[in-house]
Amino acid sequence: MFHFTKAVFMVGARIIGSYFAWIRKYAKHPEKYPFEVRYFRLQKLLRKLNRGLSVEYHVDGLEKLPEETCCIVSNHLSAFDPLLLITCFDKPCTFVSKKELANR
Repeated sequence: MFHFTKAVFMVGARIIGSYFAWIRKYAKHPEKYPFEVRYFRLQKLLRKLNRGLSVEYHVDGLEKLPEETCCIVSNHLSAFDPLLLITCFDKPCTFVSKKELANR
């Protein structure tokens, strides 16, 4: 329980600050900001979040990925998996989910 409380106090302010600093601006005028700019800004925020939560991860085989578009399948053990995938890949990626998850 202490871990979650620590996360809220250490990282919560950073996320709220980022929301008011640039996420609202990007959401209001997405046509002004290319997808790559928004993606890399989110990636930077998620890396800070991982550091604040003391998340350790190790990625093997990124050099084996092709340069062109590819499909990566994840088993999504938790809701944190897509956020971790965003931090791992240097190129922007998108996600596909089943229709039932839209009602959550």
